Amino acid sequence: MDDLTETAGTLVNAAALLKRKGAKKIIACVSHAILNETGIARLRKCCIDELVTTDTVLRPVIDGLKITTLSVAGLLGEAIKRINCNSSVTSCLNSRGAGPVEG
Repeated sequence: MDDLTETAGTLVNAAALLKRKGAKKIIACVSHAILNETGIARLRKCCIDELVTTDTVLRPVIDGLKITTLSVAGLLGEAIKRINCNSSVTSCLNSRGAGPVEG
């Protein structure tokens, strides 16, 4: 797991270590997949089975990679609504948070 990746060096190195330690399947997660050509090439060659990221960065479909993209639209909308209602934004980031704010 990482906040962002461009060249995928950290992800690839971590995945290789996990594989050496016996991992059968490796799913990497990054908040922002800002992949350049080096990162794409590294991911194509490495042992990562799937990359999970968010839709915070526009990126084309990349052949040869399994990438799952999760939307953050609902979370951002809820945060904007909470700011407008002068409610806690922190609690909407908690997985057991207060839920949606009415209004």
